[in-house]
Amino acid sequence: MSKEKYNNKQLYLGIDGGGSKCRAILYSNEDGVIADAVSGPANVLRGIEKAQQHIIEATDTALAQVGLTPDFKANLIAGIGLAGLNLEACMTEMQRWNSPFKQSFYTTDLHIACMGAHGGKDGAVMIIGTGSSALVCQNNKLKEMGGHGFPVGDAGSGAWVGYKSIELALLVLDGLKPETDFIKAICKHYQITTAIELAQTVSGFTPTEFGRLAPLVVQHAQLNDQHAVNILKSGAEYLSALATKLLQDKTLKLSLIGGLSPLMQPYLSPEVVGQLKEAEQPPEVGAVLYAQQQSSACAVAI
Repeated sequence: MSKEKYNNKQLYLGIDGGGSKCRAILYSNEDGVIADAVSGPANVLRGIEKAQQHIIEATDTALAQVGLTPDFKANLIAGIGLAGLNLEACMTEMQRWNSPFKQSFYTTDLHIACMGAHGGKDGAVMIIGTGSSALVCQNNKLKEMGGHGFPVGDAGSGAWVGYKSIELALLVLDGLKPETDFIKAICKHYQITTAIELAQTVSGFTPTEFGRLAPLVVQHAQLNDQHAVNILKSGAEYLSALATKLLQDKTLKLSLIGGLSPLMQPYLSPEVVGQLKEAEQPPEVGAVLYAQQQSSACAVAI
């Protein structure tokens, strides 16, 4: 792609930052998404400077894909949706960032997910990935639920599922619960045989590291291992309650976002499943929609 094509065009940057990765897209009004890049985690609860670093890394990689140099960041209008920005202190600190972009508009990862899923219209979204949280947008008002952060919140998420599996495995290894093939698989996965070995292995684990155990849980739940099934059912019970609270207006639709969402969906309540719809666009495109919306509002205000 020739850089001359975009050198004099207004490009938008869409950032979707969560607990496991930061995705950046470049968007042209004429051509749509022209570049797509991924870097490390960008959940501000795990460090704002690290999130900012990964935003820059993903942006520079995306720029390089269309032959643009890093200094082109000064021309970008950025919509930046990050996990953790629902906390006022984190949002305040993020807004103090002397960002390299022409304009920067910050919001939560949930908000951009909702904008993308429903094309900027009313609707609800639930993220089930490394963490879990939910949001409804109706009549230009946002209501967010969950997303309180691991380990005190984020039930039903990948991190929570992994954590609960370790918690259960420790009980089994101490002889307090019956052993199943699922627990044997956890021991094999970490190459341990005792509770103390497992505890030492997972001490200091990040949410992402706990989340890597989620596929193993789902695999054994599909084999009807009762320990694995109970963990997923418990997480889905919380997620269903969250969704039911959001969807009090039965005309609204809910989109599920995140890597664990298709794996948790079979365990959600039938009422919630009845209000599901496929997302129209991914969160990073929602971030672009947010940037365009906010940039236009600023231009009108001026």
